[in-house]
Amino acid sequence: MYAHNLLATVVVVLICVSLNAKGENCIRDDRGLCIADCPPGTYSYNPSCTEQAMSQRTCRKPQARAIGVFCDYSRCDCAEPKVWDEAAKKCVLIQNCSDQSKITDNGDRV
Repeated sequence: MYAHNLLATVVVVLICVSLNAKGENCIRDDRGLCIADCPPGTYSYNPSCTEQAMSQRTCRKPQARAIGVFCDYSRCDCAEPKVWDEAAKKCVLIQNCSDQSKITDNGDRV
């Protein structure tokens, strides 16, 4: 009976892994499952529980800085040299940033 339960568990895990193995460019939940694909031109940023997470580079704050240690943290980031344009909702070169004056500190439009 134990071997049967173990086999069933392994099969379920393999199915879940194969269904969530679309690629590395996705946002993951606390179980490591892919819950959303990253937009084109971005990559999945998943720091470990033992390293400092870095802030997202944006038009308003283009320099990444340490923001603390977070477990099960995932987001989509722009590949350098591009930064996230919070107003346009896409990755751009810093010189191509759109007007950021209507963006609040939490990234929402006013």
